[in-house]
Amino acid sequence: MKKLPRLGALLVFLAFSICAAYGQEEQWLEYRMFREPHKSGVVVAPKEVAFTASAPAGVSCPDSLTGEVRFARWETPMASGGVHMAVFKSKNSRVFDNIYVDSNCDGSLADEKPVEAYSSSANRAMFGPLKIVFQGADGPVAHHLNIVSYEYPGYKKILVASACWYEGEVTVRGEKFTCRLVDYNSNGTFDDTAMNFGDLDQIWLKGEAASDFERHFVGKYIQIGGAFYHPTPARDGAFVAFEPAKDATFGRVLVPQSVANLELGGANGFLALQIVDGAATVPAGKWKVVEWVSKTKDPQGAEWVMKGSQFPDDSVFEVVEGRDAGLDIGPPVSAGVDAGKNGSSYDFAEALKG
Repeated sequence: MKKLPRLGALLVFLAFSICAAYGQEEQWLEYRMFREPHKSGVVVAPKEVAFTASAPAGVSCPDSLTGEVRFARWETPMASGGVHMAVFKSKNSRVFDNIYVDSNCDGSLADEKPVEAYSSSANRAMFGPLKIVFQGADGPVAHHLNIVSYEYPGYKKILVASACWYEGEVTVRGEKFTCRLVDYNSNGTFDDTAMNFGDLDQIWLKGEAASDFERHFVGKYIQIGGAFYHPTPARDGAFVAFEPAKDATFGRVLVPQSVANLELGGANGFLALQIVDGAATVPAGKWKVVEWVSKTKDPQGAEWVMKGSQFPDDSVFEVVEGRDAGLDIGPPVSAGVDAGKNGSSYDFAEALKG
C-alpha cells in the first residue's frame, strides 16, 4: 500500500477529526439479535399479518405441506414481494407448531426447511429468531424475526416482530454515546418516519455518564445536549449520521402554567421539553403530543401530579416560525366511564379526559 505523505496524512486525520467532532460522518453500528429483545431493553411493536387457508398464486410449496395450513405474508420494503410463510401442524399435533418461512426472499417455500416452535401450548406457538436474508444494493442483508401464532376461540392471529437491532458507539459534538437503532414498527427497515408513533422507528442514546438510554424517534430532528441535529440512519440499520440542524427555524408552544413537562413527537422527531413560564421553544413543523405532566399543590401543600397521553390522530398541531402555538392540555379533567359491548358481554372502564 502506498504511504501518504506526512502532510497529506495529517490533513486526512484533521478532516476526519472535524467530521467526528461535528457528527457528520456515517458511524457504523453492530448487528444484534435476541429471541427476547425486551430483556435487553429493546421494545418493538409487533405487526399483525393476515393469513389464508390456501397458498398465494405463484408461491411454490413443499410436497409435504398438507392438512390445515395458514399462509401469510410479511410486508417489508426490503423484499418486493414480501416474505411468505406457512404455519402448519406437525404429525399428530393439535396446534400449529411448525412454520415454513421464505428466508431467502425468492417467493418460494419449496426450498425451505420447516422450523419447529421453541414454545407451544394449546393456544400459542412461538418461533424465532428466524433469519431472513434480503438482497440489498451492496449485497445480502440479514434480519431476524420472532413470529407468534395465536389460537383462541374467536381470536386467531399471526404476529411478526423484529428480533434484531443495531448498536454501537457514536460521537456527536465530541461526546461519546452508545447508540441503538431499532426497527420499532417491525417492517424490516430502520429509517421510517411517521406522525403515528407506532409506524416510526427509534434511536436510543446513552451518554458515558448516563445510567440508562434516552428514547428518540427517527425523524427530521434529534435533540442532543440542547442542540438539534438531523439524524440519518441507514435503511438497513448498519450506520447512522448526525448532522447539525443549521437550517432549523423555531416557534413557541404555550401551555397552561401547571404543565411542567411536555413530550412531542411525529415525523419531525421526538422532543422532551422542560416548560419555563408556560412556554417552550420548538422547531417549526407538525407535532403531536406524546405526554404531558402537570404538577399542582393543594391548600395543604401536597403536590398532585397528573399525566396525559394517548392522543388521537387528529390532534396534530403545527408550530410556525416566529409564532406561538397554544396547546389546550392539562387540567381541568373530567372523570367518566367508557362502556362497550363485546359479543354477549359488556366492558366498563374508568376514564379521565381533558
